[in-house]
This record gives sequence, C-alpha cells and structure tokens, in this order.
Amino acid sequence: LGPFAETAIKAGADTIEIATDAVLIDIARFDALARSASIADLSDARALYQGELFEGAGTIEPEFDRWLSGERAALRARHLALLDRLSGLFLATGRSDEAIA
Repeated sequence: LGPFAETAIKAGADTIEIATDAVLIDIARFDALARSASIADLSDARALYQGELFEGAGTIEPEFDRWLSGERAALRARHLALLDRLSGLFLATGRSDEAIA
C-alpha cells in the first residue's frame, strides 16, 4: 500500500483502525445499501455479499476467533434479513420470478 497505508491504517499494540473515509469497506457499503428501500440498492447489497467474513482465514488467536465468529453471525443475519426484504419487494411489485431467484 505504500504511503497510502500511513493515512488509511493505524495500528496500535492491540488494535487496528481503518480510516473509513479513505478506503471502501465492502461491509460498510453492504450495510448502507441494505438500509435502503430501493430494489436496486438492495439488489446491489445482495451482490456484495460473497459468503463468510474472512472465509478461509483459519484459526488466528482465540480472542480474534471469538470476535470473528460473532461478526460472521451478525453479518449472516443481516444478509438473511436483506433477502427477506428484497423478496417481499419483488413480490409486492409483481416480480415473483426474481423473488425466488
């Protein structure tokens, strides 16, 4: 990342902070789109979800693994809620084929 990393990422002894105004974070984008009432935005959020958070990361540290497990569960729940809302909107607008896709 070079010099960009100095402004985008700050690391402490026990923490890592990312400047959200300097980088695009897909989960933040997913959450913003998922709050919308627009079918287009909700569809974009659905497309952003690509599976488990940090899939394939393996075991890192027990504390991190516990945090990651909780974050994965929360993101999965938000994704399922999004799918439910999107399906409902598709059905309400007569787009039943898209509701079941």
